[in-house]
Amino acid sequence: PAPNNAWRSDSSSNDGSVVVGVGQSPVAYISNNGGQSWRELDIGATENWYRVKVSGDGNTIAVVANDFGGTGPGTGIYVSKNGTATTPTFTKAHDLVGDYSGVDMSSDGGVIAVTVSNANAGGSTGQVLLSANGGASFTPLAVNVNGAAAPETDWRAITISSDATRMAVAAGRFLTGGEGPIYLTTGARPQ
Repeated sequence: PAPNNAWRSDSSSNDGSVVVGVGQSPVAYISNNGGQSWRELDIGATENWYRVKVSGDGNTIAVVANDFGGTGPGTGIYVSKNGTATTPTFTKAHDLVGDYSGVDMSSDGGVIAVTVSNANAGGSTGQVLLSANGGASFTPLAVNVNGAAAPETDWRAITISSDATRMAVAAGRFLTGGEGPIYLTTGARPQ
């Protein structure tokens, strides 16, 4: 039932009742009844929405944008803590202008991880950003291998386990033919 569009990402709660789709038109839609009906989602900004993630219970939604369509990079990370409400409200949780490339979160929405790729033209290097407080704030996460900083900065994707004790982040970019590895970590949930 959602309109045809240039969709880039979708995500749902564990039971499939809350479903969100975002696209670079820009467009964002939500369904709170498993996709039977859809309504436009007001994120509070008009951007090239590129990635979305919904927590397992459907309450937390994180949305990021990208310059893939050529109209400008994302201006930050937008997070809602009431995704099951009729009209979820979003706040700008992080204020970095960049090409956001990935977003994931723990099942409870308490830990959110985001990747930012290198700027397309001579600009900034990418980052991995982490929130251990449900999106209230984000800090850069250093990617290290045996104590040395990873040489890659063109971060493309991230995934974390449902309990946030494991994470994988990938580097590389198909447009430039750039290749990169996948870095893995295990340990305790970020605090």
